Amino acid sequence: MEERNREKPFSISIRSIGTMMVFVAVIVMILLYYSISKAKSSYDQIKMTTDAFIQNQIDSVNLKDATEYLSEQARCYVINGDIKYLENYLSEAEQNKNREKAIDALRPMMKDTTSYPHLRVAFNFSNKMNEVEHHAISLALLARGIGTEKYGDVISDSMVNNMEKEMTPEEQLELARTLLFEDKYQGYKESMVENIQICMDELSDDMKAEQVSSAKNMTDALMEQRYLILLSFLLIILMVLVVWFFVIKPLVTNIEHINNHEYLDDYGLEEMRTLASTFNSMLTDVEDNQKMLSFEANHDGLTGLYNRKCYNEMIDEYVKKKICLLIVDVDDFKNINDTYGHDTGDIALKKVSSILTESFRREDMVFRLGGDEMAIVMMGVSSEQKELIAAKTAAIKNRLAQGDDVLPPISISVGAAFADGDIDAEKLYKCADMALYEAKKGEKGKLIFYDDTKGE
Repeated sequence: MEERNREKPFSISIRSIGTMMVFVAVIVMILLYYSISKAKSSYDQIKMTTDAFIQNQIDSVNLKDATEYLSEQARCYVINGDIKYLENYLSEAEQNKNREKAIDALRPMMKDTTSYPHLRVAFNFSNKMNEVEHHAISLALLARGIGTEKYGDVISDSMVNNMEKEMTPEEQLELARTLLFEDKYQGYKESMVENIQICMDELSDDMKAEQVSSAKNMTDALMEQRYLILLSFLLIILMVLVVWFFVIKPLVTNIEHINNHEYLDDYGLEEMRTLASTFNSMLTDVEDNQKMLSFEANHDGLTGLYNRKCYNEMIDEYVKKKICLLIVDVDDFKNINDTYGHDTGDIALKKVSSILTESFRREDMVFRLGGDEMAIVMMGVSSEQKELIAAKTAAIKNRLAQGDDVLPPISISVGAAFADGDIDAEKLYKCADMALYEAKKGEKGKLIFYDDTKGE
């Protein structure tokens, strides 16, 4: 199973990405909150300016209406002498004071503006109108023989000079009418209204400019909110893409690899790569352990050859083909153990197994069946190749016969039997074993074919 190792140019963790996302989201939320606050402030400013402008319009109308009302009541009293007009005038002038209230209401809004001087001029003209009205009413009271004492400081005889006091009642009334209807009084009135209108026009311009500025600020804030909301949307998409490509997709892919017993792809975020690396390391250990266990289960621990268990599992398939089974037995192996020791005996078995492995082809199988007995399954070989087998066996015997400082010369006996799909494994083994038995009779170190024993 081939391990997948992909080198990535970067290494970043889910925690780092999560922290960055939270940080950016907090910054965006703070900016969005600031933008909303700015938009609300601009809206409140527009509303306050609009409300103030409406209130100033109302105060301006109230001032004009109060002025008209006082002028009308004063004129009516002077003309027909009905006391109710005088009472209405005094009630408005002393109690309601709508004209003064309107001016007082306009003063705070206009105090720090260029229109404030016009308001003061309008206020002065209003006072002059009051003086004229009080003078005319005092003359009318005097002409009708009504005392001014009960009207307090608003109406008094001091407003009438000595020359006017010496006039006849008709002259006094005529003068009173003249005062309220002459151009001078009307000029005061028109000048007051004109200055109030100038105040309102200038205040209207200032408020419109402030409304435009506030509206622009609110528009900018709303545009910022659109961008921030779009940025938030893009952040959500980015977060989904990051989770998909670096978490979900690697997980899904690696789950498939796990189900297929394959190595995990080593890519993605740091945690995913750590998980893949850890799993791949564990899988390598498991495979190594499985290979080791499989090797130990099928191989002899001393010689490294396939063992008897492996032979029993494989021979049933081999006998279905054309093969030659060779059973090898080390001659006088007990004497080697007794004379030189078991360690030397083990070395002798290793030497025999090594030479057998080297001498036969890659497709041939070499087994240790137990003790000093070994077996070779030669694939694709028939009885017509006895001479080849005999030559190979003779070469092996010659190599084993050469002793050294550790081992004495070694001799082997070999029994051989052929199969061509017409014999079972057990019978084949018995045939080869019988041939080995014949080989060990008398002079040892021989090769005997089972076919050659049939005629004896």
